Amino acid sequence: MEKLTGSPIALSRWDKAFTAPARYTIAATLAHQDRVSFSLIRKALGISATLMSKHVSYLEQVGYLTVYKVKSGRQVLTELSLTDAGRRAFRRYTELLKAVAEGAVASPGNGSPPTTGPEILEE
Repeated sequence: MEKLTGSPIALSRWDKAFTAPARYTIAATLAHQDRVSFSLIRKALGISATLMSKHVSYLEQVGYLTVYKVKSGRQVLTELSLTDAGRRAFRRYTELLKAVAEGAVASPGNGSPPTTGPEILEE
């Protein structure tokens, strides 16, 4: 019988706000800067303004993102920033992804004992 031991990676720890690649990328961009232009991120992602707006609205609704309207001459520019809660959530989610990628949920018989992961018993 093979056994994996370690801390479980419960699916409940996966933050739905970041499971969409576009939202994760928006957060990743904002995690390293104070404010970034909506249009700059949208162009970098290569998505429509409508789709970008949906992702931004979702992140704003869960409290992870703040939207600023900045007047520049006759134009109003939209800038985005992660909230403190958004930065913490993004950091936790990224750490979760790293743990999974580094073998936190290892398969039995891979030649090396897992250091973390759920307990799985095979009979």
